[in-house]
Amino acid sequence: MKKIKSILRKLYQLIIMDSLRFCYLLKTKWGDKSKVYKTFSLKNKHVFFGYYDICPFNKDETKLLSMVIERDNSSLNDPFKIDVGYFEITGNNQEFIKIGETNSWCWQQGCRLQWYPLNNAHDFIIYNKLVSNKHGCIIQNVKTKKIIKEINFPIYSVTSDGNFGISLNFSRLHRLRPGYGYVNFKDITQNDPAPVNDGIKLIDINKGSWKFLFSVKDITVYKSNLLMENSIHYFNHVLFNPSGSLFLFFHIWLKGNKRFVRMLVSDLAGNIKGVFGGDSFVSHYNWRNDNEILVYASTKESGEAYYLYNVGSGKTEIVGKGILTEDGHPSFLNDNKTIVTDTYPDKYRFQHLLEYNLDDNRLKVLRKFQSPLSFKGEVRLDLHPRISPSNKYVCIDFVKNGKRALNVLLLGK
Repeated sequence: MKKIKSILRKLYQLIIMDSLRFCYLLKTKWGDKSKVYKTFSLKNKHVFFGYYDICPFNKDETKLLSMVIERDNSSLNDPFKIDVGYFEITGNNQEFIKIGETNSWCWQQGCRLQWYPLNNAHDFIIYNKLVSNKHGCIIQNVKTKKIIKEINFPIYSVTSDGNFGISLNFSRLHRLRPGYGYVNFKDITQNDPAPVNDGIKLIDINKGSWKFLFSVKDITVYKSNLLMENSIHYFNHVLFNPSGSLFLFFHIWLKGNKRFVRMLVSDLAGNIKGVFGGDSFVSHYNWRNDNEILVYASTKESGEAYYLYNVGSGKTEIVGKGILTEDGHPSFLNDNKTIVTDTYPDKYRFQHLLEYNLDDNRLKVLRKFQSPLSFKGEVRLDLHPRISPSNKYVCIDFVKNGKRALNVLLLGK
């Protein structure tokens, strides 16, 4: 019976929903087409960047980091190699310039590829790659392609000055949240629901040294609740604040078929500043400044919404109440009052790129993109809007001719 229902559901999606989508296409407004500045795609290849919490633009906004691979859109069970490089944003050159390759990557977050500020220069990148046949990361010169440094730990987030990084267990992350970790190695902690010797490490990138901040077990007993009992725990989503003095991270636990999430904040010494965003559901996040975090979460008092939390004072406020009502991937522009975010596919499989202004409570649809039904689950393709340093551009991942591609759009009035 379940198999029949599954077949009928697919037929409904393919026939009925396709007809509805066609009707919707006839009358839909895609947004301001002039906002599309440039599209980067390659025949028969996936071109994408990954998550929204890293900026793919270099400082002068002439280069756009990307990953490229020729394979089908399916779950990763083996460590396929992916090319790492960039596109020129300005000019007419559409060629992908390869810098290196890695097999430590995933569909949702890539290899944590990002620009690295070495000696005040802007010609270096850092990304995860096997080092001595273990998870690690490298710093590489984009001009000479020379590897400047190898580090024996993979990075999740890096401070803006490039001095420190946060590392966690990407094998455990893949096992418990496919699409976010790496498939290179078997998770040696798989029989431990809350490892005492596995957790979050602070990496001194200059020295290549590390400090163990806290274990998974440590966090399970910090302001614990009954939902955590008899559960499997892990970490995900780590992000430094702008100055690098604090970082947020997600504590996630699985209880049966349900996933629960809470967000915590720590300093670089491992001192926890508190739990923010409710006790069991937190989704997407970003720092507004050194002390304020915007996060889509659910609270007992107000339900699901975008909340703005002040880490120092504990003050909380709802952002875009009744207007900004859908979960998305938010980022603040430099004015700290404009948010660019997105939505998941609606019933017609359309994703919306949104701009919201806190001052006048105004929501604007910048553009719509259609996501094919085959892009779902672990291999889904969220827009993941990423803002350029000057706020001139926003870069998103989208589907073009059945493959991942990058779109660079112009922001502004």
